[in-house]
Amino acid sequence: MCEKDKYGNYTGLTPDYLNEIAKYTNWEYEYVPTTSDTFIQDLADGKYDVLGGAYYAKELKPYFAYPKYSMGSSRGGTHFKA
Repeated sequence: MCEKDKYGNYTGLTPDYLNEIAKYTNWEYEYVPTTSDTFIQDLADGKYDVLGGAYYAKELKPYFAYPKYSMGSSRGGTHFKA
């Protein structure tokens, strides 16, 4: 949902979504790298304010205000050829 291109720019669904929101809010984003081992603690420690692209996981419910309805689902590892 988010990766760096060869120029170091963040691309993908999450940056596209956030950039669209920024058009209406005048928000500016700073992308902060993290890992799956530290992202919850980093968020709790205030290292960042927004976490984009987090999948639902029952064990993470205490940490996130998940929406009532799903925005969809995906299958990891699926590749398509054009």
